[in-house]
Amino acid sequence: MPDQEQEQSLSISQYVQMVRHRKWWLISGLFIGWAIVTAVSWVLPAKYRSEAVVLVERQQVNETLVKPNVQTSLQQRLDAMTQRVLSRSRLKSLIDKDKLYPKQVKSTGIDDVIDLMRKDIEIELVVANKKKADDLTGFKVSYGGSSAKVAQQVTGELVQFFLDENDAISQENSKQATDFFKSELENAKKDLDDQELKLREFKARHLGVLPEQLASNLQILNGLQGRLQAANDGLSRAQQQQTYLQSLLSQYHTNTDTGEAEGSAPPMIEQHLTEMKAQLAALRARYTDKHPDVVRLEQDIAQTESLQKSMEADVKSGKSSGQREGLAPLAQVKSQLKANELDIAGRRKDIKDIESEISVYQARLNQTPQTEQELAGVIRDHAQSQSNYDSLLARMQQSELASNLVTRQQGEQFRVVDPPSLPATPEFPDHLKFSLGGIGAGLALGLILTVGREITNQFVYTDQQALSLVRAPILTSVPSLATESEKSKQKRSAIIQTVAASLLLIMIPLGTLFAYLHG
Repeated sequence: MPDQEQEQSLSISQYVQMVRHRKWWLISGLFIGWAIVTAVSWVLPAKYRSEAVVLVERQQVNETLVKPNVQTSLQQRLDAMTQRVLSRSRLKSLIDKDKLYPKQVKSTGIDDVIDLMRKDIEIELVVANKKKADDLTGFKVSYGGSSAKVAQQVTGELVQFFLDENDAISQENSKQATDFFKSELENAKKDLDDQELKLREFKARHLGVLPEQLASNLQILNGLQGRLQAANDGLSRAQQQQTYLQSLLSQYHTNTDTGEAEGSAPPMIEQHLTEMKAQLAALRARYTDKHPDVVRLEQDIAQTESLQKSMEADVKSGKSSGQREGLAPLAQVKSQLKANELDIAGRRKDIKDIESEISVYQARLNQTPQTEQELAGVIRDHAQSQSNYDSLLARMQQSELASNLVTRQQGEQFRVVDPPSLPATPEFPDHLKFSLGGIGAGLALGLILTVGREITNQFVYTDQQALSLVRAPILTSVPSLATESEKSKQKRSAIIQTVAASLLLIMIPLGTLFAYLHG
């Protein structure tokens, strides 16, 4: 262990002596490396970067009142706008207008220059919440140019491109959405018109058997059945009246043939009057005084009462049968009998007509369930078309409101928060970084030169090195026998070297400080 420590101590001492002996190679390499790298940083063409911040302002009108008709994320919109802004035509117009990259245009061509300009343009998204990548509130646009003013000017033009493209894309997308709803609404209107036509045609073909006419058909049928009952009752009464008049007429002829008095006729008339009055009371309980059956029965009662009075007058006057044969009572009976026959015929015709109408309405009632089932399908299709039309109409109106907001720039807009900056220092090259990098490169170069020189021209610095080379014991050592002039010369040379080395070493931090202050 002591031998190893001694060898390590000798090795370090040897290195220190080697550095002291080769110090100019190390210092020269350090200075030359630093100077070259630093000089290169000042020779390279400077690139200035101007930056602007654009904020995305949300829709000014509450979205609960007017909903946007286009829902796209800021990332998607920026991708679309970036493709347009960085298109060949846009960048070529900027290059021609601002005379950018003049040397590259002449040497490489416009396409390579456009690719170069795309690399100089940077677009960075501004995220409000770093935990949510989709929570974007704006973006930054920057451009690196050959001068500060050019960088600022081009950045401003790029920002204006984004503002114009945002307005154009927003209006275009909003208009496309509105046009889509209009097209769909027209198709829905045609479909609704077709369904309404089918519904009208169906109702026209099935008029009378529609479900909404069921109540009226039932009411009419009940009325017809009541009329039929009343007509049958009236026919029955007319037939009774006919039997009575025929009996009365027959009795007249019998009395005329036998020569008997007609005193038996009034009791029959009285009984018949009683029956008719009872029937009249029953009819008045069911109908009004203007009902045809009531009116007709009142007329029959009046005629019978008139006949009764006439016959009673004949009996009291004592006229013979021969004298009475051509008188008013007999003619009146025959007239009533004739009228009664006509009444019976009319009632039978009315009954037949009513029965025919009842058959028609019964057939309608029988067809109503099937018609209702078919109509339900037609109504369902019509309701679906109506619902679709109403929905599209509401959406189109909402879309038109949203489009008007975009046109009036009341929707989501871009606003420049920080205008393009005028850079005071270039983005590239960074002289401070180059200077620090030059120090590292100089140290590496100095070490390489020192080691290389030591390898090509070795010196003996210690007794151990001498023993390793001669392999013989050292008997004595000869001290330096320099004269006074040589000592003085060596002293001046050491001072000059120290001053020179100090100047070189001082220039490095001073140059680095200058690079820091002047970017």
